[in-house]
Amino acid sequence: MSVASTTGRALGPIESVIDLIDRARSLNFVVIAELVGLLSEDALRSALDRAQRRHPLLGVCIVRRGADASFSSEGVGAIPLERIDGGDVHALAEREMNVPLPRERGPLVRCVWIVEPDAPQRSTLLLTFNHTVGDGTSGALLMRDIVALAGGSVDGPPLPMPAPLEAHLPPWTRGPRGLWRLLRFIAGLGLAFAGEH
Repeated sequence: MSVASTTGRALGPIESVIDLIDRARSLNFVVIAELVGLLSEDALRSALDRAQRRHPLLGVCIVRRGADASFSSEGVGAIPLERIDGGDVHALAEREMNVPLPRERGPLVRCVWIVEPDAPQRSTLLLTFNHTVGDGTSGALLMRDIVALAGGSVDGPPLPMPAPLEAHLPPWTRGPRGLWRLLRFIAGLGLAFAGEH
């Protein structure tokens, strides 16, 4: 399955910084769900495909032209699904965090499904994301959606391409100096918190 090439927009300043840092060191995060009940690979594959069609950032890659970067869905395939029979969940999550996602060809998310050989009704899903397309909260919500879709819940129409992260931040963080104000504010919080302990 290839995602329709109808989405795309320039990365916002924070997304661009995340992308540049990710090029130096993987900024993946992993969301884990332990499941009880039989789940078929076909149902999981269908759930991933439906979620990808609904959420535009699940079907993008990052295209760089000089200093400019943008999201594009051109030629991006399905969310990869790897099935593993048994395994150490924590070791696999660590692997997933450290293996870069293919930013130039996408998608910027992948799924590992760990099935217990002696108890096939117990399995674990690992969803790995690049931070340019999500955070822990959005990852947890997507995991909930995928589990519901795998169980047969009806999904809704495609959502619009979300605005850059800056659009959701306070006005003082916007503009040419806004990113630096935000970074100084976050650094100040970290120093204040460290001083309390």
